[in-house]
Amino acid sequence: MRTAIKDGKLLPVADLIAAEPRKFLVAHRQDQQASDRHYLASWALAFHLTFEKRLLGTQKLADYVAALKRGADPQAAFAELVGKTADRFEEEHLLYLRKLQPNGTTGK
Repeated sequence: MRTAIKDGKLLPVADLIAAEPRKFLVAHRQDQQASDRHYLASWALAFHLTFEKRLLGTQKLADYVAALKRGADPQAAFAELVGKTADRFEEEHLLYLRKLQPNGTTGK
């Protein structure tokens, strides 16, 4: 993750949220790199939302999932979840990830 951030290759949150399920699948060898990139970005976002934002098990997260199931725009649903657009959230997200230590803390 640190290398992906340093090299500017971590998939942006807005792109991750808009990604179709097929982006995560590996049907051919050439799909592996894109799939890995999507899974890495997914892990990073899930970790941030779970441990920093503490959204796991909350009504906000349940509302987000329900909105997506109803066919809501993923970008709008995410903005409702975190209180800002994915583009605005990106800076905060990268800052959090850069501070993240191997033991899962941010060294606060």
